[in-house]
Amino acid sequence: MKLFNKVILFVITFSLLGCTNTEVKDQRKEAYSLLQSYYATLEEITSLDDLIGMEALNIESDDLAIPEGIINSSSSASLAKGMIALTLHGDSTKEYIPILEGYVHENGAIDAKNDSTYANLQVYGIYGLYLIDSNQLDLACDYLVSLQNEDGSFSISTGEDADITGWCIEALALVDQIKYKETIDLAIDYLESIYHSPYYEGGYGGNADTQCSVLYGLLEADYEIEDEAIDYILTFENKDGTFYSPTTGQGKNNSYTTSEVAKFLGNYYNGNILKKAREQYEEIN
Repeated sequence: MKLFNKVILFVITFSLLGCTNTEVKDQRKEAYSLLQSYYATLEEITSLDDLIGMEALNIESDDLAIPEGIINSSSSASLAKGMIALTLHGDSTKEYIPILEGYVHENGAIDAKNDSTYANLQVYGIYGLYLIDSNQLDLACDYLVSLQNEDGSFSISTGEDADITGWCIEALALVDQIKYKETIDLAIDYLESIYHSPYYEGGYGGNADTQCSVLYGLLEADYEIEDEAIDYILTFENKDGTFYSPTTGQGKNNSYTTSEVAKFLGNYYNGNILKKAREQYEEIN
């Protein structure tokens, strides 16, 4: 990260820490409200992440059309995310259920072709199976557990990853927090070990979307989250309520980062968006 950005982050973080607890909570509420205002002005849905972010903030998306071709059934992870988004939009996903469940192999791996996969792909497939309350859910979760590294982390193709570790905690806690307690606790130990480490400067990953991915996992696992871990997210807020990333630079909206913040703040104030999706799935189907 450039020195200028480090200085900016230090100043903003110092300012947040200098506020009273009430003022900080007010800032979170203000950030939530600004995000609501931002999403309420959208005239079209351009990504599934935007739709999920809107719904997490309790902004109804059903008046906006979902572009054709946005649902990709060739990948289990993409299909699962699409099913979640469609459900939140108020649409039936029955036609996709046999496709998703057909991607579950005998060993529990969820993939369109192979009987092995990485945690980031497996976990999104689990989100989809959780949505429809599939009888293959436990099998898929057991396979995810087998992907955990010795240090408690979960990996993508390039190695261990804090974001995905947060996702995995969330998925396992949603499905059966008691059964998967040992795996969840080990993953939390890993996240605690990297918090504020030199490699992950400023929280869990040096950016707002990683911070959110970790925190909504910890939130679902009933972990006591430090105030500063939440308030660190606000250091990436733009004046219009959107959020930037180190790659886009301050003042420029990173739509994925903004949607991740919307999802976390929505989960924080309104309850887990995946639980909301599951409830709506049961109503629709």
